[in-house]
Amino acid sequence: MPVTRMPMSSCAVSCPQMKYDAATGAYGYGAGAAAGYVRRVRAVQVSPSEMKIYSTVFWAQGSGTYSVNFSESVYNWIE
Repeated sequence: MPVTRMPMSSCAVSCPQMKYDAATGAYGYGAGAAAGYVRRVRAVQVSPSEMKIYSTVFWAQGSGTYSVNFSESVYNWIE
């Protein structure tokens, strides 16, 4: 799915749990069963031509809560 068509909404207090759609094998927020993961995405404007995207996924396992962080820069360029 193109990024421009991905639904996004603010979750200032707490983000909703992601769902897993067994029919499509995809994680998201529409159809499916609770997957046990929460994803938080943040975008920061670094310069007029650069945006930094941060994504953190949280989950509980055993007696602890864990997370993994990803980040990527995207640029406004035309070739």
